[in-house]
Amino acid sequence: MTFNSRSFDDLDALYAKIRGENREAIIENDIVVDPLPLPGELRWGISTVFRPKLSTELWRDISELRNTLGNAHAAYDQSSVHVTVRSNEGFRPNIADDDHDVVGYADAMQAAIEDYAPLEVSFKGLIGVRTGVLLCGYPHFDLIELRRRYFLELEARKLIRPGPEPTIEKVRNTCHASMIMFSELLSDPKKFASHLDKLVDRDYGTVVIDEFDIVSYSRTLSDIKTATHATVPARNVRESSLT
Repeated sequence: MTFNSRSFDDLDALYAKIRGENREAIIENDIVVDPLPLPGELRWGISTVFRPKLSTELWRDISELRNTLGNAHAAYDQSSVHVTVRSNEGFRPNIADDDHDVVGYADAMQAAIEDYAPLEVSFKGLIGVRTGVLLCGYPHFDLIELRRRYFLELEARKLIRPGPEPTIEKVRNTCHASMIMFSELLSDPKKFASHLDKLVDRDYGTVVIDEFDIVSYSRTLSDIKTATHATVPARNVRESSLT
């Protein structure tokens, strides 16, 4: 599938569905606090991501949203925000600099992006889910096909590890970035939902992806950090239209 205007409509419909399925739960304060990961769990593992350079308008809106929400909740910042290409494996701590699998993940990603340039993503709208807040992304390239190519490169290297995407049919189908994760019940869920409603169609511009990172995560209920273990540069990158 090529991501053209029609597939942008498909993503719009998918994000609207996600929002619709979660909005009432947020208003009712039926939220979910994602528990901290334990070794071996199939989440918060080593991932391949790209880190968009997001606009000052986006960070202003996140700051104002956090004022409504309260600062007890965990928020991503410019160093940790990302879009996940693939969750390669489950959670494990203490990853060595020369970790065999990390080296392989980076090598496979370099092969997968060989013919992809430039890589642009537009961002529009913030939506709520029961675990937090998502930024909606719209790739100007075939991200699903890139994920499938990456899967095949990993498979050729015998690097399909236990994780949330065990088969090529299970690759991710969105281009969202998590921005906030709930850490406790909301102090004023109706006010928060109303504030979020005003941001659902906000245009945050377009970025060019200039590299991909292999990362792991460290979390508390109030903080999220990423550690970069390898970086894969994209080729033929041009300047972003985002200012």
